[in-house]
Amino acid sequence: MTIAFVLAFSLPDDYEKNKGHAKQALLWNYIVADNNKPGEWFSTFIMLGLFTRSDWVTGNVKSDIMPDDRYKLIHTVGAIAKAKFNWGPNAQQYTGMFKAADNAFVRLSLASAATEEKMIPALSIKAFRDGVPSANIIGMFELWGWPQLNFFQDNLCTRVSEDPNAELKLQLLATKFKLQSKWPGSLGLSEFASYTQTGERVQNPKFPWLLVFQPNPDMKKKNGK
Repeated sequence: MTIAFVLAFSLPDDYEKNKGHAKQALLWNYIVADNNKPGEWFSTFIMLGLFTRSDWVTGNVKSDIMPDDRYKLIHTVGAIAKAKFNWGPNAQQYTGMFKAADNAFVRLSLASAATEEKMIPALSIKAFRDGVPSANIIGMFELWGWPQLNFFQDNLCTRVSEDPNAELKLQLLATKFKLQSKWPGSLGLSEFASYTQTGERVQNPKFPWLLVFQPNPDMKKKNGK
């Protein structure tokens, strides 16, 4: 699955042929130009579109922007920053972007508007590669979030559990996700390991079972913890 940003722009025909840093620079210019159009939370009525529209695009189209006729209905409000990975020694056993990922975006978002009782934080990463589509990662705590108003309260992970006792709308959402995957709470990392950032294909990808994103303890303090 490719994580796509919602932008009112189109990509050049030769976009994927570019170097990773050039793709990052182009999209960053789009993001900055779009600052006067902040994200917004959609009404429950509009979000019902999640259950009626086809997910063929989600499962089959690789692109760094959303198609013109498709709207992002969840995680619509977030903050984006440029980033690079500083992998530690443990990552050296893996391949592809686990060796180096110098041109990336990180987006921190909420699945829906936070309430006094709960927020549903998420993290998405887009790492650019030369001449091939970007590598993408998403991480959450649980699909139903946590009862804290601190984005950095706990770890985010590429695999989240499913709660059979979750509220009905979350169960329905999981059922919708299962049209694309039998394991909607799990993100595989083989694709992230299949190409280097210079676009070279890896013949025998090696990758971890999951990634856990642990907040800097200082960030908890800044949020009143």
